[in-house]
Amino acid sequence: MNDELAVQSPSWQISRANEVASATAQIVKARTIKLGKEQYLKNDGWLSLAVAHGCVASARDVQKIEGGFRAIGEVKRIDNGVVIATAEGFCGDDEPNWVTKPEYARRSMAQTRATSKACKTAFAHCLLLIDPTISTTPADEVPAGGFEQELNTHKYEEKRVAVVGHVQGERTDWKSAVIPIGKNKGKTLGELSPKQITWYFEEYQPNPKYPDSMGLRKALDDWFSETSGNAQWKNVEVVKSGQEEDQIPF
Repeated sequence: MNDELAVQSPSWQISRANEVASATAQIVKARTIKLGKEQYLKNDGWLSLAVAHGCVASARDVQKIEGGFRAIGEVKRIDNGVVIATAEGFCGDDEPNWVTKPEYARRSMAQTRATSKACKTAFAHCLLLIDPTISTTPADEVPAGGFEQELNTHKYEEKRVAVVGHVQGERTDWKSAVIPIGKNKGKTLGELSPKQITWYFEEYQPNPKYPDSMGLRKALDDWFSETSGNAQWKNVEVVKSGQEEDQIPF
């Protein structure tokens, strides 16, 4: 029988997996990260498991499609190039933490997720032998606060709608837009004075660290479109601060 197609006995497979688990336990545990209540393995930890099994992971066919970027991950044997696992990775336009990032970063994340998922398909059993408390979901697929935070708050959906609305050019209800940082953090534009809103319109720039900031910028533009002809907003004197966004002059 061709060695490439030969299937080893279950006892051999587990023995091999235990050998790899013992050899890689230290590096795998060092490359975990706690997100929410769970521990997850980072991409380089998954790649280490692949190498220890005599394999290498890579990504191919990166494409920009409707809704984001997609890539295909593969795990190949180093000795003969046989593909033993494949998986799809995706970085979506509806992800608040990624939609404001440059294109190269989103393409890269799609590839990272693809290789991690392909490695999970082939080597999840080995991770369980190392530490069964580490989730087999790749860390790259988990929100910063864990799945519990994302599923337990309606604010995530509000944030997603605000960001996607900015990207797609949809009109927002500017009065309900929330200030994400600074002295007015938590307030809506509708609660601010004409002078304050005008300052934000002329001075405020989105910060990728705060996904809500994209929605605020769009709301400010909608405010201007709606009120530019209104006498209430004309001749409003604005102080040019020249300061950081969290040091506005009121």
